[in-house]
Amino acid sequence: FQRSLPVPKQPSDLALKPSVTKAETSKADDLIKAQMSVLLEWYTTGKHPTSAEYYSKGELDDSRKLSMAELEAGPPLDAAMWSAVKQCRAELVLSKGEFTRLGVLPRAEQIEALTAQFQLYREWMNGSAKAEKRLRVKLGGYQVIAGNLSIKITEVRNEAELIVVEKSTFDRLATHESMSITKRVGHLMKEVKQQEERERELQKKFDALK
Repeated sequence: FQRSLPVPKQPSDLALKPSVTKAETSKADDLIKAQMSVLLEWYTTGKHPTSAEYYSKGELDDSRKLSMAELEAGPPLDAAMWSAVKQCRAELVLSKGEFTRLGVLPRAEQIEALTAQFQLYREWMNGSAKAEKRLRVKLGGYQVIAGNLSIKITEVRNEAELIVVEKSTFDRLATHESMSITKRVGHLMKEVKQQEERERELQKKFDALK
């Protein structure tokens, strides 16, 4: 409704049927389902449902206060209490639609509850394995492409690092060469002057021999 999606002409109550059991949690769940049914009717028809109950602001404020009072934190639990809570939680099993400590059940019901729990875990594992297999089939091509791209990226990165090293080497070589060129030019100029001086002396000797 809020995403501007197509709205069904009639709400479906299949998922909002009342619970068969009469436990307190089932009664609370039925209240939530009834409210959800009212909201679905409102969203699908666009009209305020006649079956809805309207509450005054004072009643809503009182309800909010009661809810906040129930949400208030109780006394802090010490290490012994936390240990007892963890132990009880570890022993909880589902038996006859209710969570019960395993130790208080008869032997036959313990075996039945543990068998049901094992079967539930097995179904979860099988479902996870099937989902993993489907994902592997769907994503197999993408994984191959990603692997090839990863190899290419690694090769390009290695080439870039090698080029950086080579450039740094040539930069240092150019720096040393520029320093040595100055010295070489100085030596060559000195040799040229010496050679010119020697030629002048030889020319003088040659002129004297004439």
